[in-house]
Amino acid sequence: MVKQSITLKAETEEIENIYPCTDKVFFVKIKCSNCGETPDKFIGLDKSNIEVVGKSNVNLLMKCKGCNRENSIVVEETNYSERTIESEKSFEIARFDCRGVEIEEFDPRDAWIVVSSSGKKYNDVDLTE
Repeated sequence: MVKQSITLKAETEEIENIYPCTDKVFFVKIKCSNCGETPDKFIGLDKSNIEVVGKSNVNLLMKCKGCNRENSIVVEETNYSERTIESEKSFEIARFDCRGVEIEEFDPRDAWIVVSSSGKKYNDVDLTE
């Protein structure tokens, strides 16, 4: 089991916080820890998609095409809404419990909440650019 975090570093003048919407789907590219197979496409990790594996609940269960090993990822519950971020300093935006895979690349896309320094919330912000 490997815990992986995705962090963001940005110039955040007039921004107090950035965090994912509750229905955020995280798009990642992964690599099999066993054989190194890396699919070309992004995979969506959705907290609401729950699969049962033995006694565990996971958000993604997939078999590696390279070695046929079953791998899984859990999107960990976090509360980022109560923090204040600082410009030009890294901050965590997501955390995952990865079993058999490593996150190689992240595509932020949409479904982010941005809070201005005046306290105004902007919902469903696209962080692609």
